[in-house]
Amino acid sequence: MLTAPPKTGKTILALQLAYALAMGVSFLRAKITHSYRVSFVGADAPMEEYKIQTDAIWGRAPDTLCFTYVEEPICTKRLTAEAQNTRAQIAAHSPDAVMFDALESLVSLDFNTHEGTQHMLRQFAWLAGHKPFLLIHHPRKPAPGVKEDMRSAQAGHHYLSAQASVLLSLEGIGPDKGRLDVLPRRGRAAHWPLRRREMTADVAVWEIDG
Repeated sequence: MLTAPPKTGKTILALQLAYALAMGVSFLRAKITHSYRVSFVGADAPMEEYKIQTDAIWGRAPDTLCFTYVEEPICTKRLTAEAQNTRAQIAAHSPDAVMFDALESLVSLDFNTHEGTQHMLRQFAWLAGHKPFLLIHHPRKPAPGVKEDMRSAQAGHHYLSAQASVLLSLEGIGPDKGRLDVLPRRGRAAHWPLRRREMTADVAVWEIDG
């Protein structure tokens, strides 16, 4: 799971990871030696915005990277036509991995309970054809006097984060700096200092600082 506060650049970071997997090239400090088929399911921005971002980074997305845009939640209490259509589009690409951007736009469930979280994760596994999947999430800081729940609590303090095989936590540090904490459920954590590099007036990618 990839978590970051709103407007930190998490979608760009996820697109960079998707591109690295699709092309078989390194992602920041992680070496990737094989190309994979990746499906990117987006609902957090209009499809035109994803295209602006990808065109600025690559010029043209590789054929091994497929985009699907959804206009309504696909993780709900009852199976919907939108969810079935999304699963069919994902399956048609035969992906090795699937990315979902972002939970707040894709989920209409109350996932502030163990049962709700498990139901949500089962639905995403079904949508992904039981292939590995990445959930992109921007938890908000709790407001004074307001009870924390899964939508407002900081990442790492709720049940959903604990279910991730690997938690990628992106933090902005000033206007052009950041840090990516790579927190596997097992194994050693890594902390990567990042800086932004402008590709266009509207798009900046993350790269290792130093």
